[in-house]
Amino acid sequence: MKTNHRRGYKARSHTDNAMWHETRKDPLSGSAVSAGITNDFSNGRRGEAKAKRGAKKFLNSRIRIRQKAKIRKMVSQGEGSE
Repeated sequence: MKTNHRRGYKARSHTDNAMWHETRKDPLSGSAVSAGITNDFSNGRRGEAKAKRGAKKFLNSRIRIRQKAKIRKMVSQGEGSE
């Protein structure tokens, strides 16, 4: 087995993302979106890092969709033309 560190190396901290959860509030529309990951990374489930990345992508896309909807609504009501 190949290792990229010396014998006896101990990491200073372990980043444990199990049960990670994040909530973001959209400043434009005022709505909040939350996403999280579970603790089951066995039996062919996605890995911890991929699950967290997917949750972040979900947050970004939901916020972007809500911002676009709010902008469209503002323009259709005439608020953006001033």
